[in-house]
Formats: sequence, C-alpha cells, structure tokens
Amino acid sequence: MTATRAWDWINYDRIGLADAVVHDTRPLGEPLGDWLRSYWRHYSGVTRVGASFSHQLSPALTVIVTGENLLNRQRGEPDNITVVPGRTITVGVRTSF
Repeated sequence: MTATRAWDWINYDRIGLADAVVHDTRPLGEPLGDWLRSYWRHYSGVTRVGASFSHQLSPALTVIVTGENLLNRQRGEPDNITVVPGRTITVGVRTSF
C-alpha cells in the first residue's frame, strides 16, 4: 500500500488565466509581471492512495492486482485545469516456464 501527498504549493489559476488571455484587450506579449502574478493560486494539496496485491496460485502462476488513485481525486493537482486519471485497477497474470 502506498500513500503520497503533495501540498502547499503555488501555481497559476489556469482557467482564469486562459479566460483573461482570450478576452483581454492588452497588447500581445503581455501576460507578465504583476498582471501574471495576479493569477497565482494557492493549492492546499492532494493525497493519492495506491495498493498492490499478488497471490501465487502455483509455482508457475501468479495473479497481480494493482490499484492507483483509489480515492479517485482527479482535480487540484498540478493546477485547476488538468484532469488526471481517475481510479485505475489493473489485473494481471504472471507465468513462468
């Protein structure tokens, strides 16, 4: 079982910034300095939980089950516009001969 947490970082409000760039009348080449800094956003953090399980059925056959992002958090990391993969379960079989 694994748990990772990223927290307390600053990145851009990508949705607000994209809207401002599309609808703003500033000269081309602007988003910089104080104007760009006004789109900084504080992100509180996201916890990701994963787990892996394997069971040997015979000396030559093993079943493996792996789960990622078990809490199914898809937004908030690394910014407010990126959607990361949701809960993912993988089942596999390992064989040797």
